[in-house]
Amino acid sequence: MEQALHSNPIPQAGTAAVQPAWTSAIERHRSGDTEGAIVLYQRHLKRNPQDAPGWMNLGAALRRTGRADAALVCYQRALRLRPDDAAVWSNLGNLWKQFEEHEQSLYCHRRALQLDPQRMQLQLNCAVSLREAGRFTAAEDIIEQCLAREPQRPDLLYERALLRLHTGRFREAWPDYEARLLSAVPRLPRLDAPRWQGECVGGKRLLLQAEPGLADTLWAARFVAMLVRRGADITLRCAPALHPVLAAMPVHLAPTRDTAAPGVVADFHCPLLSLPGLVDPRGSTIPDPVAIAVPEDSRAIMRRRIAPYAGSFRIGIVWSGRGRERDDARGSLPLARLMPLAALPGVQVFSLQKGPAAAQQHSAGAAGFVVDLGAQCRHFGDTAAALEQMDLVVACDSAVAQLAGCMGKPVLALLAFNPHWIYGMRGDSTPWYPTMRLLRQQSPGDWSSVCTELLRLVGKWIEVRARREFDAHAKLPP
Repeated sequence: MEQALHSNPIPQAGTAAVQPAWTSAIERHRSGDTEGAIVLYQRHLKRNPQDAPGWMNLGAALRRTGRADAALVCYQRALRLRPDDAAVWSNLGNLWKQFEEHEQSLYCHRRALQLDPQRMQLQLNCAVSLREAGRFTAAEDIIEQCLAREPQRPDLLYERALLRLHTGRFREAWPDYEARLLSAVPRLPRLDAPRWQGECVGGKRLLLQAEPGLADTLWAARFVAMLVRRGADITLRCAPALHPVLAAMPVHLAPTRDTAAPGVVADFHCPLLSLPGLVDPRGSTIPDPVAIAVPEDSRAIMRRRIAPYAGSFRIGIVWSGRGRERDDARGSLPLARLMPLAALPGVQVFSLQKGPAAAQQHSAGAAGFVVDLGAQCRHFGDTAAALEQMDLVVACDSAVAQLAGCMGKPVLALLAFNPHWIYGMRGDSTPWYPTMRLLRQQSPGDWSSVCTELLRLVGKWIEVRARREFDAHAKLPP
């Protein structure tokens, strides 16, 4: 939702408009070559340091590549040059939101709206920041005002859906939630079969398409059984990494594709995340999590790997999700925050982390006392086999946390201040995963209180386990 290149595709007028480096930078930025655009923006700004649009676009490009601190400097330079530019204020507000500095973010957005009160994108940016700050009513008021002017605008409808999901108003949320499909990147492949809209599916072939996000697929798979009971012949197209654990579902599994798969013939198709609004639009039922299959070869591999630690209290950990949006980083925490678990008596910690964050085991010096199982997991079948061997799972919001929840494993879920809507905003449980206990940040970015409570709970768990083992041995005959 940047207010430079993307939301306002024509660069602001100025000396930049006639500079070759500027023109090339814009072209590369629009084509997705963000790194190339950054080099050219920097070259342009060395010659034109007073060009506010240049600093705006450089900031947008740096933010997209995860260099938020550098982006902040660029936006602040642009603001000094154009203190009455509403777009600069809004961009700065978006960045403060990413830093979870909600009051500063909202101050910037309000200032932007003072300068340009009718600009729809500025209103939407303010509403998103209000939602991130947990101020759902105020955010929805702004969205309703915008929808009165543009009732079919997809990003407004999707934002209203998120607000209603966060406040548990599922029946109202699901119709708006369909707007995600109009702005999703990448979009689902086009299919010849008609879209299923809730009509009778008995004896019909229905193709369900998973959307990006493995955790979302695991969560939504629970609704498929409701269609099977109605007699549908279902093919579920999802990431191959999930196929081993979803093998127990009474469906045909097919891999996701960038284009329509010619081998899948269907009478209807439907995005997987649209099922809740079609099979249970009132939101009156929360189906049990999908049954998880664990391949026998995966069991054998993990049993051998974990066998040397028999008798220990085994804790599987995940400290970073693998979300698509750059703001998802706020739901991750450094591995160093979880290392004190390894110092508890009788505990052996196992990493189930995948992706770039797994490198923290070496950079944080934890490789000697945290056993790396994640590197040996070929797919989620291996992950599920490892989870079977765990006494406890400690994880941030991630696909592994939800996989463990599906398996009925005890999970301590470490949540950001404003987490995914399935967790709500308060309480230590979620009806979607009954064996999960939620540990929430008390304020944005506050992992200290979460980890303090985590250590307290795990310590008590170990005490209870040790007491039970002592009592069991005491009752043995001499």
